[in-house]
Amino acid sequence: MISTNNRAAASDRRLMNQDYRRLGSLDYSTAIECFVMGMSTHIVGFRPADERWKKMKAAYEACEMAGIAVPKDVEEFFGYEPPGDKPGMEVEIEDSEAVSEWSDESRSGYEIDVAKLPKDIAVIRVYNSW
Repeated sequence: MISTNNRAAASDRRLMNQDYRRLGSLDYSTAIECFVMGMSTHIVGFRPADERWKKMKAAYEACEMAGIAVPKDVEEFFGYEPPGDKPGMEVEIEDSEAVSEWSDESRSGYEIDVAKLPKDIAVIRVYNSW
C-alpha cells in the first residue's frame, strides 16, 4: 500500500516527467527560456494624496497646460514621472534602510521595519514578477 505522501510524490514525478517530455518537443531556445526564466520580488510603498500632493499635481498640470517647463522641485516630488490620475503615488522603498533581506535554512524573503518607513507611507505592496 502506498501512503498519501508517497502517492503525492509519485504524482509529482509523473508530472515532472510529462513536463520534461513536453520540453523535448520544443526548439532549443524555447526550452532554454523555460529553464532560465526567473522570478524577482519587489517592494514599494504608496503615499496617499494629501494637500501637498494635490497642490503639486495642480502646479504640474498648470505648467503642462501653459506649455512651460515644470519646476524642478515639482518634477522631483513626482519622481520625474507624470503624476497620472491615481490619487497618491508609488514610493520606492526596496533600497531603503527599512527593508532587509532575510533567510533561514529553507526560506528567504524580506523583512520590513515599519518604524523606519517614511511616516506618510500608508500601503506596502510586495509583488513578484517573472
